[in-house]
Amino acid sequence: MAQIVTIGPIIKELVDKNVEGSQEDMYKLYLRNATFGDALGVFGSQLIPWHVYIGFYVGIASSVYPLHKFVATDIIKYNFMAFVAVFSILLLTLTGLDRLIPKFGLPSEPAVRLKKGNNNLNADKNAAI
Repeated sequence: MAQIVTIGPIIKELVDKNVEGSQEDMYKLYLRNATFGDALGVFGSQLIPWHVYIGFYVGIASSVYPLHKFVATDIIKYNFMAFVAVFSILLLTLTGLDRLIPKFGLPSEPAVRLKKGNNNLNADKNAAI
């Protein structure tokens, strides 16, 4: 969840400042970045046994059903939505098959391009040094 509230706005700002394209193509970029952040940030963390999400779920399950000793893998092995979300977005992105899903494929040049004469990147880099 922290990935969505920290990295998500940073990626959105980078796209806003440095990428230009039609409204539809920019919408596709925003949608894809949000979906990618959600799939890997929220659902991905539910597949990691030592993550705080799983600890939270195990704690709640143990409180509701105190006679059973829950472990993280009890919850992870039935979290089919997380498996589908994480593996499908990674597989579709890496193979390029994401373009076959409506409004999901990443637009490429010439539909979207970096803004010309954008010196913000160099100014920010020099300011950080």
